[in-house]
Amino acid sequence: MKIPIITGETCSGKSDIAYHLSKLVPHGELVNIDLRQIYRETPIGTNRDSFPIHLTNICDITENISPLQMKQLVEDSISKILLKGHTPIIVGGSLFYIDILTGRIKLDNKSISIDKYSSIPLNVIQSITKLYIPDIEINNSDWMNRQRLLKRLLTWKKSGIVYNKADDKYVLFGTFLDDNILKNRIDNRTETMLNNGLINEYIFLQNKYGERAVNFLKNTIGYKEIFKEFNNLHISNGSFNNKTVEVFIKLKKNISTNTYRYAKRQLTWMKKNKDIVMIKSDNDIINIALKIFQEIT
Repeated sequence: MKIPIITGETCSGKSDIAYHLSKLVPHGELVNIDLRQIYRETPIGTNRDSFPIHLTNICDITENISPLQMKQLVEDSISKILLKGHTPIIVGGSLFYIDILTGRIKLDNKSISIDKYSSIPLNVIQSITKLYIPDIEINNSDWMNRQRLLKRLLTWKKSGIVYNKADDKYVLFGTFLDDNILKNRIDNRTETMLNNGLINEYIFLQNKYGERAVNFLKNTIGYKEIFKEFNNLHISNGSFNNKTVEVFIKLKKNISTNTYRYAKRQLTWMKKNKDIVMIKSDNDIINIALKIFQEIT
């Protein structure tokens, strides 16, 4: 049986589908390949699932996991699961990392001259990096260093534009939703996150890690919107006091908008990969899991 990878737009139900699939295959075990899910102490901001998944909650937000390190972690988990005679199921929305895992993108360490790009300002390089490598993890020092960031971007561009066929031991499924349903789910999830204490979680991370948390907090959807509005919030004794209703409403709107835009980038990336079987996931997720099971057996 091939190893299934369940990816898709955020809020499209991929984790729930993977969970139900794990009950259909022989001794199914889930393996995370979502970059945000690896971090400890972020259950609200990363919308952590309640069921067991390998490679979640494994490192601090100050740690940087490279694409190749993530690939090795996932492959190690797969090997351990197979040794037990169980079935690995990969799940997550970090599509760049999935392409590296499956061999569709191969990274190298080719040196690239950056002299001819010396006139490009830092903010432009940062914007291009966010657009083309949305899952990139860079420490704050490198993010603010024009030369280092440009080299990272150009190395990815030179090695990443050559796509290979994915390793045939994997079979990929991509979930998506109609826009109205997707927007409604995102709005509901954002409201739930805020009501469950997202701002207090942000304050906890800020207080615990200080300056070392800045890179994560200002670049991660859910936290970065709070980062921008933090001085406009009423904070008392380290806790959020919801006196500024307008700011709270603005936060909800901005988080939902940025999440939706990220989902659309995920969909665009999936459509470029002809190896992904696209699945509209607004129907019964149990039946969707059953169809995937029939595909892989």
